[in-house]
Amino acid sequence: MYTVSDCPGGATYLWQTPPGWTMLNGQGTATLQVLPDTTDGTIGVQVCNQCGCGMATSLSVTADSCIGYCLAIGGSGQDFLYTGMIDGQYAVLIGECNSCGSGSTNIYVAKVDLTTGTVNWTYTMDYGSWDAAVGIEKIPAGYYVITGWIPIGIGGWSNYLVRINANTGNTIGNTYYLDPISWGTTIEYLGNNKIAVGDASGQLIIVDLSTINITAAFSYSRPWAVKKHTNGTLFTAGVNGHICQYDANLSPAWCKQYGSGTFYWLGEAPNGNIVAAGIESSDIKVIEIDLSGNVIWAKRLGATAASSEWLPSYSSGMGYVASNGDILVTATTNGGTQGGNNVYVARLDANGNLKWARIIGGNGDDQGITIGETSNQRIVILGRTTSFGNGSTDFLVIVLNPDGSTTCTSGCFSESASYITTWPVSPSNVALPSSTTVNTYNFSGTAGTHGTLQQACP
Repeated sequence: MYTVSDCPGGATYLWQTPPGWTMLNGQGTATLQVLPDTTDGTIGVQVCNQCGCGMATSLSVTADSCIGYCLAIGGSGQDFLYTGMIDGQYAVLIGECNSCGSGSTNIYVAKVDLTTGTVNWTYTMDYGSWDAAVGIEKIPAGYYVITGWIPIGIGGWSNYLVRINANTGNTIGNTYYLDPISWGTTIEYLGNNKIAVGDASGQLIIVDLSTINITAAFSYSRPWAVKKHTNGTLFTAGVNGHICQYDANLSPAWCKQYGSGTFYWLGEAPNGNIVAAGIESSDIKVIEIDLSGNVIWAKRLGATAASSEWLPSYSSGMGYVASNGDILVTATTNGGTQGGNNVYVARLDANGNLKWARIIGGNGDDQGITIGETSNQRIVILGRTTSFGNGSTDFLVIVLNPDGSTTCTSGCFSESASYITTWPVSPSNVALPSSTTVNTYNFSGTAGTHGTLQQACP
């Protein structure tokens, strides 16, 4: 953060930073917050008021010597991340916490400032015994909607919806559970204050957030991923290699099977096609299809041809379309020269060619689950770790340069991987989803205690 003396008379402050540095906020004011990059240079500021502009002043600055880090977040017990999202300069991590609350595990949400590596706020909630947060989406109105499971309802477990203020971590309105279904897997904002919620029992539910009324529900084979296309159609993907398209009126258009295994992520490529990533036969599978479901390219990749790659159950978000159109994927691998399981991360170009892949971890078990990109193109991986942190298992945050490198590996190791091969898959048509009925109920829980933060390898 850089500050100059405040000048009276309605002054405006014009800042300049070195190439690659990101202005987070403060342009036009006396205080500027920046995210440094790897280029040395000069920060300059010129002050202007009604009398004109003064001479610019400058300060030589040194590039950030520590680009990339690992953070472990949790308490003394087992704390499992299921997924998360990147929201500007923040990462929002969600899962279950054994270290907080009165139940055996509790819903846990942590918002982390990626510029400083510190926790902005945490949210916990206890509804009895085993509670977890599994899916998250940010709504334009400025709050997160979270889903997962709680021990309540006809079948003993239910999908729930809770709304959390993005700035404060406080709940908004009531919390609801959806019955008779099991637990939420993913959420996608559809516009007009509506969301699509995937459920592990095999259903896709459309919810109006204004009234928390269900406007439509479809039976389907476990939609772990949901993606609204810019043309207004909706895509879902999940177990048995299924990908389905719904038209703009949310009527099922087609469903196809691509191999076996499970798709955990869907994205839209810059050319308008759909990209999906998942796990099949111990390999990561990545595929691009057109809007009719035809295969453009399909690849299998991992640490080595003999290694096993996987993703923890109930997880989503293993892929991301980068700002330049590249495809980022992460998962867990038993490849690598250290530790047990390790984080696997790869970057493919828009044609499915491997640019680079890395294996990252410590002496214990480390898992890659969700991946994203910050506003200045740094790669963020969210997962789990037993190598670092406070307890047996903690939430993990890894930040890398766009090329996968990091200058902060104290306590972590990072090595390259190169296995990728063509996936010869031929899609086959499968049955369309059918309409079903789901109800919503109001309920409440008990706020838990917060976990702690430990920086694992600065």
